[in-house]
Amino acid sequence: MSSKKGQVFSSDLVTATVLFTVALGVLSASWHVAMLRVEEARWMLELERKAYLLSDFLAKTPGTPADWESNPGGNVTGVGLAYFDREIDPGKLSSLTGVGEERLRRLFRLGGDRYQIILRRVDGVVEARLGEPPRGEYAVKYVRTISYRGRPAFLEVTVWGERTYGGVLL
Repeated sequence: MSSKKGQVFSSDLVTATVLFTVALGVLSASWHVAMLRVEEARWMLELERKAYLLSDFLAKTPGTPADWESNPGGNVTGVGLAYFDREIDPGKLSSLTGVGEERLRRLFRLGGDRYQIILRRVDGVVEARLGEPPRGEYAVKYVRTISYRGRPAFLEVTVWGERTYGGVLL
C-alpha cells in the first residue's frame, strides 16, 4: 500500500530545503557585499586621516629635531617643513630628498600606503614634487594654503594605496 500523503510530504520537504538553501546563499552573498563596502569605507576614512595628519604636520611644524634639515640622514623622528605655522622653509623642503623614500614613509607612518607631496605656487608652477603619483583607485588629497618664499602657495599632500578584502581587490 502506498500513500499519496507520504509522497506529498517528501516533495514539500525537498522544495522547502531547496528554497531555504537558495535564500541562505542570497543572504550570504549580500552579507559579503555589505562587508566589502564597510571595509572600503573604513579604509577610505583611514586614508583621509593619514593625509590630513601628514599635511597638518608638514605645514605647521618644523619637525623633530627642529633643525633636522642640517642632518637629514641623522636622528630624524619627525619631518616638518615649517619654520612658522604654514610658512615653509625652503631649506627643509630641499632636504626632504636626503631622507630617502622608504624612511619618509616610515616617518610619515603610512604603513603600506604611498604618498605624493607637491608644493605649487598660486600661478601653477610646481616648486617641488616628492613621492609617487597616485596609481590606485583610492587616493585622498589635502591641499593647504601656505606661504613659500614670502608668497602664497599650496601644499598638496596625497595619500593613496590599494586594498584587498578576502583576496578581492577593493
